[in-house]
Amino acid sequence: MARGTSIVLTIMLLLSLSTPISTHATVQEYSWTRSCSVHIVAVSSSGGGVAGNLTVRVAYPGSGKVYISTSPASMVDTQGSARIAAFAASLLAGVDMTRYDFFYDVQSNSIIIGGPSAGFAMALATLMALENVTCRSDFALTGMIQPDTSIGPVGGLKEKLEAAASVGAKLFLIPAGQEVYTYYQTKYERIGPFIKVERVPVTVNLTEYGSKLGVRVVSIATLEDGFRVITNKSLTSTGVNLTIPVRVSEAVKGFVEWANKTVGAGLDSIQNKDNGFVKALSENATSKLKESAALLEEGRIYQAAISAVSALEYAYTAEYADTALASDYKVTPVVDDVNATINKVYSELVEAGRGNLTPVQVETLAKAWAKLGIGAYYFQGALKSLSMRGGDYYLPITLGGVDLAPLVYLGEARALAVWAEFWFNLSSTVPVYMAKPVEASRLNEVSRLLEAEARSATAYLQTILDEAGANTSRASLPLFLAEQALTIDDPIARIGFSIESIALTTTVIHETFTLDPARTAAGLTSLALTLYKRLDGGSIQIPLLVSLAMQGSSSSKTPVLASSRAVLYGWLTWELSSQTSSISTPASTTTTTHTGSNTTATTTSSMGGSSKETGGGVSAAYPLALALTAVVSLMLGVVVGWLALRE
Repeated sequence: MARGTSIVLTIMLLLSLSTPISTHATVQEYSWTRSCSVHIVAVSSSGGGVAGNLTVRVAYPGSGKVYISTSPASMVDTQGSARIAAFAASLLAGVDMTRYDFFYDVQSNSIIIGGPSAGFAMALATLMALENVTCRSDFALTGMIQPDTSIGPVGGLKEKLEAAASVGAKLFLIPAGQEVYTYYQTKYERIGPFIKVERVPVTVNLTEYGSKLGVRVVSIATLEDGFRVITNKSLTSTGVNLTIPVRVSEAVKGFVEWANKTVGAGLDSIQNKDNGFVKALSENATSKLKESAALLEEGRIYQAAISAVSALEYAYTAEYADTALASDYKVTPVVDDVNATINKVYSELVEAGRGNLTPVQVETLAKAWAKLGIGAYYFQGALKSLSMRGGDYYLPITLGGVDLAPLVYLGEARALAVWAEFWFNLSSTVPVYMAKPVEASRLNEVSRLLEAEARSATAYLQTILDEAGANTSRASLPLFLAEQALTIDDPIARIGFSIESIALTTTVIHETFTLDPARTAAGLTSLALTLYKRLDGGSIQIPLLVSLAMQGSSSSKTPVLASSRAVLYGWLTWELSSQTSSISTPASTTTTTHTGSNTTATTTSSMGGSSKETGGGVSAAYPLALALTAVVSLMLGVVVGWLALRE
């Protein structure tokens, strides 16, 4: 029992200390602060719905710090939600997160179960503060927020809807695809002297149930969706014409033609053409080549290139299978070939990153690093599956015969390394226009920001997959990339790994929990078009990757992945192209206050430079209040843990 208490104490202490608290004795000076308060809902430790209040305060100028105070104490994932919320809101608002400070205060009268479900509320309240719009008091919301601004699934929706109704909310925003919600009830049945206990699934239509409670339930796919429903304003653009520079089109066409010749030559060299495995691979490679040629003829060059990469994967795997069959399943030459290709591209990318690069060159190299990172993931997977005998690699022998799966991984690894090299070569030929080289300090700052978002997003993914009892293997690739982003020193590699990790995380979440991926992809596409429009013209760099990814998203088998990448690469180019924040210090002093039920929105600003805040301002006293709240929350958490252990 004492050991359990010690564990609770340790966990609660770590949770309190993980909140960043300012220790400066001097008053923090801001030009202005804006705040917004909204209703949040959660599930209590007893299993019922509980309502709370979230107040978000945004201060300018800042340095990207995110502070959170929760009462009672929060879980780590709630704290991580705050950072992702600040990132997503800043992305949609078109401002640089690192130029602001963000303060989150979560208050509830009940012990609530920790989780990322407050992320959507945090992001929307932050966005409303950034956009300086009035906070409404008649709604509540729940949902996970992703760095690309998409809204992810949450649990306990029936209980949360009831909690929303209890505080007078007339509108309840939930993640898209969760309008029909299934939960489990415990059923007891006496059979003679025994009691049978079972968990019975119960399905409820939240829209209909909400109507009975006097609450309109609206499903939301992206942060912009939520903002539009609450404010009747849109932050995204439509009718944007996407164009790919001629030199880029020519480069992609050249790659497709090269892949065609390479695949043809490789298949011609195969000796064991009648082997079933080899034959199937060869047929798939040929089919993908035909598909690539047809897409190229239609002018869909990006899709044509993707099909060409698939053809290379099949062809390389067929060649490697042919080698293994001819050498008693020894594959050391195959491993050496793939390893040499990966190392060659790695060296090229490291060298390229040392030069003065424009934003579009950075994003092109980041794309190369992302593909090389995925290739390395498959290469490592192959090595773990192979057998070692006498210093050589062999295909493993199982009860069912020879395991050929490692050859598939090796084929994918080499094809992805070749695709990464294409992007490396493209970085030296893309049009640079009048864009200035990116400063090293700025590049490192942006890369660290993305790396932090990737770690938070993948932590959420792992948590919800575990809780749902879902297949966790799909989380391995985004987790691998997030880990690589954390350990590698190259900032461009860090950017590429992080963006791919975030996009893959979003995709796995939406595909695993059967939400509405098409609607999510459409919302992200609209945001990507908006980012494209922000960057198109003048001396600001055209976001090459947005154009390319968007051309592939409409017919992609994974539209969420394509559109998420487009958003993140578009954001990257904008961040690297922008030298100052889009929101400047107001030219005059204004104060606007709206007060409603449990909701207050206040804006204070001062003309010219920084000044000491009064009233609604943020000072050193605010972080001190956070620290005191954390101590109180710590004590409360210890008491709750002790009582739980006694039970």
